[in-house]
Amino acid sequence: MYFKKFPYDDNINLFENYKKILSEISVTQQSESYKSWQKIIFNIFNIDKNEIDFYVKKIYFDNLLLKKSKKIYISKNCNLIKFVKYFIKYFIYFIYIKIKNKTFKNIFKGKILIDEIEKNEDVKLIQNFIKLFNKKDIIINKRRNLKINKKINSIFIPRFIGYYSKKISFSQIMKFFILNFIFSFKLRINLFYLFLKIIDDCFYYELLAKKIKVKYILNFRIQNSNNIKNYFFKKEGTKICYLQKNISQVSQTTFNLKADIFFCYGNYSYIDNKKTFSDINKNVPVGSFYMNNNFYIKNIFQKFSKVKKNYDILYIGSNSFYPNGPWDKYDGYSSIYLEHLNWLKNLLKTFPNLKIIFKHNSNNINNFEKNYFKDTKVEFVDQALNTYDLATKSKLILSWGSSMILELKSITNNAYYLNPLMKNIQFLNDLRKKELICITSYKDLLKKTYNLESYLIDEPNTNFCLRSDNVNENIANFLKLN
Repeated sequence: MYFKKFPYDDNINLFENYKKILSEISVTQQSESYKSWQKIIFNIFNIDKNEIDFYVKKIYFDNLLLKKSKKIYISKNCNLIKFVKYFIKYFIYFIYIKIKNKTFKNIFKGKILIDEIEKNEDVKLIQNFIKLFNKKDIIINKRRNLKINKKINSIFIPRFIGYYSKKISFSQIMKFFILNFIFSFKLRINLFYLFLKIIDDCFYYELLAKKIKVKYILNFRIQNSNNIKNYFFKKEGTKICYLQKNISQVSQTTFNLKADIFFCYGNYSYIDNKKTFSDINKNVPVGSFYMNNNFYIKNIFQKFSKVKKNYDILYIGSNSFYPNGPWDKYDGYSSIYLEHLNWLKNLLKTFPNLKIIFKHNSNNINNFEKNYFKDTKVEFVDQALNTYDLATKSKLILSWGSSMILELKSITNNAYYLNPLMKNIQFLNDLRKKELICITSYKDLLKKTYNLESYLIDEPNTNFCLRSDNVNENIANFLKLN
């Protein structure tokens, strides 16, 4: 089978490439073959056809891989092996949900469901938020059968069990198999994969919406937003809310997002629907939930200008930003990434006694930057150290794409992205007022370095991120009053 491919144009930036791909997917969705396939889903669940289109576009787009040497994007689920794999999974899936169709009798009621809790660290993160409500108001939905404090109301409803699978008969299963096979060839897409994804999400979220009666669902992972989930819960009067954890990037997982409410850092850092092809009804600035937990709650904060400075410059790294790594998805990325690293090298030539420290994420396993700065005075510090603490002990804080620059703007104006000629579209495209947070030339960086002591009199810019010491209260008050 000749599966559908999308050309990669190295003459345009990443955003424009993604825009072209999404436009081509939309054209495919206008075809008669796709509309016939779409009708299958509609007839089973009576779900709005626009919701089906939005879901398929997101899932298909999320699974595209760039073959840079061939200058094409192709779905990682579109090859002969994967086609056969989902061909077989199709029958296994329907047999399994038919066998496991026992019903869940319990109905869970509250005001707020805190969703997709994966580990005990997630529970610790929300403890102070939970304390702002009555115990009966909060329900925690676990993604696996996790053992947590019995004083907290928690549930775990696994997938594939308790679905109302009677709505699909065995004769329909065979009919849909044939149609998926035919339309896969016509559209050059592995529709078995897409069909199983959307069918299972429809079954699962239809079940959850009937069993969980809450006013709001609060989730920490906007990249996991799911419009099918929104659809079924909205029918029950529930609104879906997400918290901002990362900067809004030009990436496949942060496009085509769906939410009723997005609790963002600040007025300049919300997710723009037009730039991300998303459908977010309301952006509400509250500050950073993560800065609150890892900075204010740990009692390491005092006024930035009053903290003794041990370092001149803190550079905040991240995972896999290096050239030819997973984020290197457009021509020119490698050159501008290396250019901004060279700025730091050049600083040390002009200011030999400058104390620059480089701090990676705690889970970083990449040594590219460490090797790059091997023969310089750039010091790589322990990745386990608290980055917020290091930031307060530094006069100037820099990064390529860390969300912490946005957060740190709330306590000092001396936090900036290094963004040569404003070409770092991948991480900074969705920011408002970029000129206030980006250093775009080595000349500008030199000026900032000459004026390192400006931190003594600077004023924070809370437009990028509100002060986060009251973020729990900001979210709780909004949910209580709306």
